[in-house]
Amino acid sequence: MRVKKQKRHRKVVRFYSACFGFREPYKVLCDGTFIHHLLHHRLTPADDVISHLLGARALLFTTRCIIGELRSLGQSHSEALEAAQQLITARCDHEKRVGATACVESVIGETNSEHFFVATQDADMRKKFREVPGVPVIYGLRNSLFIEQPSTQQREYAKSTGERRLHMGESEYLKLYKSDLKGMITNDSANGVTEGTQLTRNFGSTKRMLGVAEKSKFKRKGAKGPNPLSCKKKKKKDDTSAPQNQLTLRWLCRRPSFHQLSLPAKRSASLAFTAFVPTCNLRLSSASLVQGKVACIVKESAFLGSSILEHHKSQFNAPVLRTKRESNHSVGVVKAQTTAVAAPGLNQSTVHGKKVLRKGVVVITGASSGLGLAAAKALAETEKWHVVMACRDFLKAEKAAQSAGMAKENYSIMHLDLASLDSVRQFVHGFRQSGRPLDVLVCNAAIYRPTARTPTYTADGYEMSVGVNHLGHFLLANMLLDDLKKSDYPSRRLIILGSITGNTNTLAGNVPPKAGLGDLRGLAGGLDGRNSSAMIDGGAFDGAKAYKDSKICNMLTMQELHRRFHEDTGITFASLYPGCIATTGLFREHIPLFRLLFPPFQKFVTKGFVSEDESGKRLAQVVGDTSLSKSGVYWSWNKNSASFENQLSEEASDAVKAQKLWEISEKMVGLA
Repeated sequence: MRVKKQKRHRKVVRFYSACFGFREPYKVLCDGTFIHHLLHHRLTPADDVISHLLGARALLFTTRCIIGELRSLGQSHSEALEAAQQLITARCDHEKRVGATACVESVIGETNSEHFFVATQDADMRKKFREVPGVPVIYGLRNSLFIEQPSTQQREYAKSTGERRLHMGESEYLKLYKSDLKGMITNDSANGVTEGTQLTRNFGSTKRMLGVAEKSKFKRKGAKGPNPLSCKKKKKKDDTSAPQNQLTLRWLCRRPSFHQLSLPAKRSASLAFTAFVPTCNLRLSSASLVQGKVACIVKESAFLGSSILEHHKSQFNAPVLRTKRESNHSVGVVKAQTTAVAAPGLNQSTVHGKKVLRKGVVVITGASSGLGLAAAKALAETEKWHVVMACRDFLKAEKAAQSAGMAKENYSIMHLDLASLDSVRQFVHGFRQSGRPLDVLVCNAAIYRPTARTPTYTADGYEMSVGVNHLGHFLLANMLLDDLKKSDYPSRRLIILGSITGNTNTLAGNVPPKAGLGDLRGLAGGLDGRNSSAMIDGGAFDGAKAYKDSKICNMLTMQELHRRFHEDTGITFASLYPGCIATTGLFREHIPLFRLLFPPFQKFVTKGFVSEDESGKRLAQVVGDTSLSKSGVYWSWNKNSASFENQLSEEASDAVKAQKLWEISEKMVGLA
């Protein structure tokens, strides 16, 4: 490939990575025409050719409908059929075979949530996908491959999406509006200080409701002053009014005048204050005065605080400081702050060595919807936690967080696809690069395919339900265990979501098909459906049972983690069943009649219905409540929303099977 063309292709890949969240290894969905083209022009091995084109490792996918279409074409496409059968089969929900074009369109959908590159020689399909945001197209021309340049529609969509990220959402405007009604802003004037000027905003304006930022008015520049280098500098005047052992800090207010505040220079002090600067709003937190040196961390703030004069009058004058010192029994401590000065993640110490609790950092997988999103919201609202939302779809997670009204300083989003072990390793590397500590890990994400008749497989070739629900989380938990050990947070926890359906000592656990791991024959064989069964017990495939089996694996893994590491590390390992969340998206692949009848059945017949918000609060309890800090426990809640230690089934608490599962899983994820 020529260098110029290679650079052009890499630029396109960077565009989709930055704007639409594409991550390595890239997934390429190939139709029959493209596979036939590769073979006809001898562009093999195909995965190496496409990996070279994209500049990173690529995984090739196809669908059952595409394979069926190639099979119907007869002997002329037998070679393409054989090649297609060697590719990874993407999830295709068509019970009856449809055309390749219709099948690819259904897999891609409206937003390409799976982040597929589409490889096709069909001109009509290429034209159609130019109008779908976030769908890069690969095609061949003789013995060369090309990536189509992003269309105008795709660039406009990426631009508008980027602008929306920079603007406040409706929920943020509402918070700002409410806070402004409570606050008062004081301004300097030439003759003195006027107080009581209330900040008012027209929250109902059309632009702000739509999240469109108002453009600032043009200001004409004033006349330039003289060159300071050509002027004689003024002599410094000694300030005899200020004590010799004090350090003077100055803050720029709205007008050119200054206000001063003096504090002892030889004492350690921790301050928290809000400054209003003419061009932007800044929150200065954790200003540490040690031996006369000032270290500040500046954070963005969307909210206006009180003016410096108000702070100066009410909190920072000498009598108030003296009173606070005496009440707190520490010199110079004005206000406790959870953010550390030296590095995020360390507890801040006072002069007497007492530690002030910082914000905890919790990683939640699958936090873009359902229980994970509800728990992230509940934890973020306390403002005691920073939530790292580990999700497969970055844009979906961002929209979900904004719609939930989560403050931006309380969460961050990182890409994680549990169907790829490489993605898990990249997530761990990226998390460590961020410099954040890890205090709690919540393994929440899950996939449930109750109507599936044939298995689908992860990027590593394992059955999808077990690969995502168990193996992906198993690798993630083992890799982040060292980070949990290093945490200085008082209560470090690793929480794995269980399910009542995998606990056969309950009524729901006995609904067929019942969960059962057998002798782990299928798991030991690789779960690839070729050399062994795609089921853990080695039996025939059943989508509902595969999910239930994976939940038993989750609870066994929790028990084995507790046995191996709790005594030496002090980390709390726990599992839980938050209740029947009948409206969750976990049931999105169930039959429509079930989705219609299941919520009212749970609400009015079994009385076991739990809303997403309530279940999120329960998970948040297990994350941070001191009363739920016991390790090796499977938590549940009764009808009065009181927590209790539930009993696991005989299989879910089998120590011998847990150890065997651990050893096999280590080999499958590359840890042994």
